Amino acid sequence: DFAGYTDCVIPKNAALTEYMHTLADRTELIRSKQVDKSYDNMLKISTDGRKAALDLRLVELPQPPETSKVLLCLENVYSLYNQYPGCSQLIFCDYSTPKPDEFNVYKEIKDGLVSRGIPTAEIAFIHSYQTEERKLELFAKVNGGQVRVLIGSTFKLGIGSNVQSVLKAVHHLDVPWRPADMVQREGRILRRGNTCNDVLIYRYICEGSFDAYSWQILETKQRFISQFLDGSAYQRASEDLESSVLSYAEVKALALSNEKKRAFYEQCAGQDRPVLVESQVSDDMLSGFTDNYIRVQVPYSEDIINTIQTVTIDPCRTVL
Repeated sequence: DFAGYTDCVIPKNAALTEYMHTLADRTELIRSKQVDKSYDNMLKISTDGRKAALDLRLVELPQPPETSKVLLCLENVYSLYNQYPGCSQLIFCDYSTPKPDEFNVYKEIKDGLVSRGIPTAEIAFIHSYQTEERKLELFAKVNGGQVRVLIGSTFKLGIGSNVQSVLKAVHHLDVPWRPADMVQREGRILRRGNTCNDVLIYRYICEGSFDAYSWQILETKQRFISQFLDGSAYQRASEDLESSVLSYAEVKALALSNEKKRAFYEQCAGQDRPVLVESQVSDDMLSGFTDNYIRVQVPYSEDIINTIQTVTIDPCRTVL
């Protein structure tokens, strides 16, 4: 049985907030064409933002232990390891895969678990098993409870990885961009052949980071796919659905605290601003950003999707 997700939320913290402001500054330079796209661009900013949400050391900054997503995951994995003897766990992490001679989250997790007393032989990286024969041997050990913690990326540990026999928990350290990838991740545990009476899925989220946006866009994509399948979706370009790059407005919005956003929205109340209407948030509402980075919702009309409309700013219709 699956009773729902366990969301492990790390409160917004000064170190990450400061870095988000540097991303916002870089975004302004790109938007105003003060920097060459070969040197810096929105794809680089989006990548750096996701790395920072995972661990600030990936962008060459110190990671405070009290706000470490990796440390929180370690504690949960170790607790379940002791609570459910003989059961296994998966940790999914698409960024910071194993690389020699540089910091990576995989090694950090393994070292942390070993220091807490888990034998090295019970922890494995899927990346260390290159051939199908070796992978099958690894999967047999996971299913037999000999390998208790398996760490991998969606690409390497998703489809075709039959490790469900005694799988107790899945941990999402970062967020895949496609709903199909999430289906593959969770399909490792939510499937026939799992002998555990109930299973756990953990999601690790840093407030004020790219995490919140990433989970939101994943939900939006899944909603669009569902609407398309039942015939209720409006037409959108496939590149819009697949995009993994944040817009200027989205990066700016992430860098502001809720309090500052609210004060700014109230200051703009009553102003008429141009809005690029982009996405559907419900059956009867659309959303978009103004030219000064305020996200607003407007009543649904198929005719205004992907067009610029003039909207009077109402704080009740803005989105923090």
